[in-house]
This record gives sequence, structure tokens and C-alpha cells, in this order.
Amino acid sequence: MGLTPEQVALVQSSWAKVVSIADAAADLFYEKLFELDPDLRPLFPDDMCEQKEKLMKMISLAVEGLDDLGGLVPKVEDLGRRHAKLYLVTPQMYRTVGAALLDTLEKGLGDGWDEEHKEAWTLVYGVLSKTMIDAAEAENPPAQIAVIGCGWWAQGWHLPHLAANAPRVKIAAIVDSSKTPVSTLSSSPLLSLAELSEKYNCLCFKSVSEMLASPIGPRLDGAIVATSHASHFDVGMSLLNEGIYRRQMAEGDVHRTLSILMEKPMTTNVVEARRLWEMSSQKYPEAAFIINHTASYRPQTHVARNIISSNEIGKIRHISASMNGPLMWLFDDPKNHSWVSKTPWKTGTFPSKEEENAADEKAAMHGNGYAWGQIAHILAWIYQVVGADDVAVPREVYCTMRHAVNTGADVALVAVITCLDGVVFSLTGTALLPGSQYADPPIGKQIRIELYGDSGCLTYGGDDRLPESGRLELRKTAPGKATDGQSEFPCSDRNWSEQLGGELATNLKDGFYFEDGEQSGTGPGSMKAFLDACTTSSSQYFEGKDPSSPADNDSLIGLRTVQIIDCMYRSSISGNVEKIDAEEL
Repeated sequence: MGLTPEQVALVQSSWAKVVSIADAAADLFYEKLFELDPDLRPLFPDDMCEQKEKLMKMISLAVEGLDDLGGLVPKVEDLGRRHAKLYLVTPQMYRTVGAALLDTLEKGLGDGWDEEHKEAWTLVYGVLSKTMIDAAEAENPPAQIAVIGCGWWAQGWHLPHLAANAPRVKIAAIVDSSKTPVSTLSSSPLLSLAELSEKYNCLCFKSVSEMLASPIGPRLDGAIVATSHASHFDVGMSLLNEGIYRRQMAEGDVHRTLSILMEKPMTTNVVEARRLWEMSSQKYPEAAFIINHTASYRPQTHVARNIISSNEIGKIRHISASMNGPLMWLFDDPKNHSWVSKTPWKTGTFPSKEEENAADEKAAMHGNGYAWGQIAHILAWIYQVVGADDVAVPREVYCTMRHAVNTGADVALVAVITCLDGVVFSLTGTALLPGSQYADPPIGKQIRIELYGDSGCLTYGGDDRLPESGRLELRKTAPGKATDGQSEFPCSDRNWSEQLGGELATNLKDGFYFEDGEQSGTGPGSMKAFLDACTTSSSQYFEGKDPSSPADNDSLIGLRTVQIIDCMYRSSISGNVEKIDAEEL
């Protein structure tokens, strides 16, 4: 353990003094614990008397056992396994408990507390907590996850969500080209890589290649890609090639797969999007490749897809969709470079206007703004519901856009999409809705989707901040019957337990639920699907693939969104109808 006899004696003698004030010490401990992390309070009973006695006894047994480490370690290991299994204790929680314990000892011992005591107790607790964590992880090894790109979204959503999923998963590595990520969207400074490494107890790297070449590389089960849109392709290809390499080097059929959760849009370049789709669906299908379209994983989306796939409204003939958001603060501010410029720049760098204009001439992107930033959400939902394989496959697009004064980013658009199967698709959107989604009170996005078929229509829309503002509505053609054209509300009028399965059916509510941007909790459905894949063997995942599942169809949906949005920009520039290359379909 590395403890000297003098340190053991110091810990034991000081603890004897704390035991004499056991009730007060326990009060101090839990007061500090809940101050450091209020979310821990619900894990404990309302009446804490018995819990406080257990705490003091547990620490006393550990301190007394320091004289017999051979007998102590198995007991501590068992304790770690039980805490992980029964109470879902995470490594982060151990760190919080350690901080509360040291604070309690300092207050309880008063003048009897000094640097020697602090050093000894820090060492003892560090070793004991590591023993408990290692034992829990050895019995149920967590999925090892890397987060690539440590900007605003990763620090505000992905990393906290992963931490909340412990001990099922472990943040094994973070990657960013900048040691000090910055964001114009964050109200407070972002943490540096060193601070993130300390907070989440993980390794940090400056590049994906450096991470994959390190000892942690072959042990990764999944990676979240939260870099700039323009870098998605290079990062995604590196990860997919790593997965293929593992398969080639494996002895036997089962190997450690590498699943991917990528922020939307998949890329901003059609050729790159097609290559990612080919790689993930044809060359490396045994792992998940998920685009973070959170709306696609809502239970209401599953209900809509079930209705369409069951042919309840017949063959799709027309699609009408609009998505309007209070986002001028984002798209008309030149500081928000990655949202408004056609040219990607490294995190934390801000080019001059001359540099930007010169680079824009060579950029693969035909434009940037509301279409790439928001329309990808609604397109992904539509293709998740109607199916991306053979329904509404886009053939040509005509689009008109209007642009922000200060940035030139598109902030309003109208598009008509003609599809190979004859579907006519109208799409509108704007950032001009007054207000802000981050104001108090927040202003929601106004969304409306209408799917018309030969024998009915399915509509879904509302204010994405107010679930009561809308619901999924089905109308069927029934000539000569009283039900002709009458509204049905399938989320409340039917029982979906068999079709959706337990968890989705349990979470199904009748209301308007679109994007899932909740920062607390364990993350949206896309995160859950990603982590499910990361904790499943390659053969189990491949054999269990379901074309109707969002996670098993995402790269094709990602390709469809990129094809349409790229064509919208080209049409807006040329003023003509622009065709999607037949080879891209």
C-alpha cells in the first residue's frame, strides 16, 4: 500500500479522536458531501441516523485493518463491488467522498490536523478507493469511451452524460488540438484539457492518431466525435480504419469493436458523407455509427415510423416541413465562426476577414448557416420516419435563401425537393424567430412536419419547449364512413408496448417532443443507443442489427441530409434547379 508504520499510527490515533465525536463528525461529513454534490442526496434515506452509524463503523474497520492489509484488501474489494452493483457508485463519487472526508477530519481534529495528517489520510483513502474502484471494474468492466473535441457541447453535454452512466462506462481519453478550448457560446470559460483530465480521471491527447497509437487505443470501445463539422470525415475515417484493423488482427470471429457517435451533420461534403456511409455500412458494419440526431430516438418518432412502415397512410406522395428558431444571436454574430463561415479553423483561432475570404474560395462547403446548423435536425427526423432506403430519395433541389447582414450566413430558406419516387417535398426554415432559446424564459423552436400519403396523413409539430403545444396526429381516408378524415392521436389512443418494447413504451408521452438537449441525466436516446453498442460484443451487435432502428440506419440518413443541404446551397448560388449526382444516390 506504500504506507509507513508512522503514517498508519498517525491515521489510527487521529481516527480514535474523531470516534469520540462520532455524531458530530458524521454530521460534518454528510453536510459537506451534499454541499459538494447535491445530486447525491436522493441516494440516501430521509432519516440518516442509521446511515451515519454505518459510515463511522465502516471507516473504523478500515482504519483498524491497516495493521493487517492481507485481510483488509478482500473486504474492501467486496465493498467496492457491492457499492457499484447496489448503489451505482461511480469513480467521481469516490473523489467527492474523499474531499468530504478530508474536510471532516480537518474540522473535527482542529489544531490536531496538519500536513502530515493530511498526507497520510490522503494516501490511505486514495489506495482504499482505488482498490474498491478496480474491484468493481474487474467484475463488470466498463466500456472505455473517448471524447474527441472538447468544446462547448462536449463539456456541457457529452462528458457529463458519460460520467452519469458510470460504472457502466468510463471516460478513458479526451482529445483536442488545443490545450485550452474556447467557445463563443459558453457564458463561462471552458475547462482546459488538463482540468478535464483531472475532473474525469482520464488521459488527454492532442490528436486522434496519438490516442490510437497509445496503450489506450486498442482498448477503446467507442468514441464521440464533437469536433468541427469540416473535420468529421478525417476523424471518422481514422476510427473506422482502426475498427477494420482490429478485425483483421483478431484471432477468431469476435473482436473488440469501436462504435462511433458523431455530432450532426455527418459532414458538410457529399463525397465525404458517401465514403463514411460506405465504410460504416458495408466495410465495417459490426459496430454502430450513430449521428447525434436526438429527435430520431424519441419514442414518438418510433411510433411515427411504425405507422408509416405499416402502410397506414399508403404510399408517401408529399412532405411539407418547417423549422423556425430564435437563433439570430447565433447566425448573425461574426464571433461564431464555425456556425457562419464556409472555412473551418482550429479551435480558439479567429482569422481576419481577408484570410477568411481567401480561404472561402477554396472551401468544399458551398455555404454555412441555418441549413447546416438546424435543417439537418428536421431532415434526419423525416428520413428516420419514412425510411432512407427507397422513399423520398432526393433527385433535385430548388432553393432560395436570405442571408444575415453581419455574417452572410443563411438565416431564411425555402426549398422544393423532387424525389426519384415522385414525392414532392417542400421545406422552409428561418433563424428570424424573435428571442433566444437560452433566455429566461427560453423561447422554443417552432416545428411542423406533414407527411401525406395515398390514404391518409401524419402530422407532428409544436413548440419544442412546450410539450403540450402539439402531438402526433393521424388522419385516414375512409370514403363513406364517419371516420373519414377524423383525427386520431396514436401516442395516447393506442397501446405500443409490443411494438416499442418496455422502456420506449414506458417513456412514451402524448405531446410534442423533438430535440433532446437536456444537460442533466444520462443523455438522450442517441447516447443510450451508442453506449448499448459499446457494451455489446461484435457478433451480438451485428446479428442483432435492425433496419428499423435509428442506430442501424444513421449513416444513410446522415448521407441524405448532407445531399439535400449541399444541393440547397448550390441551388441558392446558381438560381437554378440543382441535381444530385446519380452516383451519390
